Amino acid sequence: MKKLARLFLLTLILVLAAGTISAQDELKILVTGEGPGDPRSIDPQQAIDTKDWNLENSLFPALTTLDEETREIVPGIAASWDISEDGKTYTFHLVENVAWVRYNAETEQVEQVMDENGSPRFVTAHDVVYGWTRALDPAVGSPAAYIIAPLIVGGEEFNSGEGSADDLGIRAIDDLTFEVTSPESVGYALGIYGIINARPTPQWAIEESAEAWTEPENINTYGPFALKEWVHDDQMTFIRNPFWPGSEGISQANLDELVIRFLDLEVQLREYEAGNMDVVPTVPVGQFDRISTDPTLSQELTVFPGMCTEVWGFHTELPPFDNVHIRRAFTFAVDRESLVDNVVKSGNIPALWYTPPSVNFAPTLENNPDMGVTFDPELAQQELQLGLDELGLASVDELPSVTVVFGNTDFLNAIGQ
Repeated sequence: MKKLARLFLLTLILVLAAGTISAQDELKILVTGEGPGDPRSIDPQQAIDTKDWNLENSLFPALTTLDEETREIVPGIAASWDISEDGKTYTFHLVENVAWVRYNAETEQVEQVMDENGSPRFVTAHDVVYGWTRALDPAVGSPAAYIIAPLIVGGEEFNSGEGSADDLGIRAIDDLTFEVTSPESVGYALGIYGIINARPTPQWAIEESAEAWTEPENINTYGPFALKEWVHDDQMTFIRNPFWPGSEGISQANLDELVIRFLDLEVQLREYEAGNMDVVPTVPVGQFDRISTDPTLSQELTVFPGMCTEVWGFHTELPPFDNVHIRRAFTFAVDRESLVDNVVKSGNIPALWYTPPSVNFAPTLENNPDMGVTFDPELAQQELQLGLDELGLASVDELPSVTVVFGNTDFLNAIGQ
């Protein structure tokens, strides 16, 4: 535990010591939480943040996923894949018999979706092509399109409105074989192809219900869970999909239902301590000391590394941060160790680069002792003076005021304040 607690940006969870599953009519039901308010979207092409993706992954698994222990890329709905000799073309072979499903509120059962001929619909390479094309379509406005567009022939042109979908380097070779070609060989392409918004999407459901297609009565999904209920800004309920065949990286669900309540972290913790929730995914920063020293709660606390790095950026087109020396001065002036020890106080480590230690190829201080920018007040002062001199200013008082904008989360509020 002590070793885990030193990894960067940890996810902290509380799990009932007696078991994570609550018995309701002999069903295995897990009640957990996410932050307050609805997700931005559970549309695969509109998801943009961790909350969206956490929910989306249960409904629309990607071609690949990451092994929970090794963090290596493993099959999702793609059973396997081949890479061309030049490293530009990836051919994915889909898992067979992945059914499109929906929850029927009248029968209270998950059922297969039928086509116009009364035959069950299964996920095909054509659904992948549709989802990827939609992710790049400027009319759809996918917020993550910029990530995948450079890795598809014609992707940036189509996404910018200057190209055609017909020129995209994606195609369905047959019902179970999908091919994508990149303009150049890129070592990380497989990871991007697997985890970003380009996922199979039900064209028929979108055409029939438009923006309302993600509502429980309209949505068609294929993952280990189906959407049973969505009480907006309150909670979502997922139900086990009995038709999900499982894959090497994504097993069948071992829960009957998963209830996700949208609550503030402090409220989640109170609900947990009252016995109304089984898991609190993230412990409030201000509560970590109490929880870690409580005789009972400390035994229910699990600390593990998260796949995240918190970054504070500069608006480089506005003063004073249009000056490189001012940016460097601010960077050297940030005492990350102090933030971790005195503000966050939850086992994080200072970030000297983007890639968190939980990624298996992340750099380490042992191998890269001079990498990154550390806290150095003397260098900060030197850079500040260089910046003032370049700007023709006599003192720091002549610099324009700085506005700091950050997300409204418990973690970011603690750092920002």
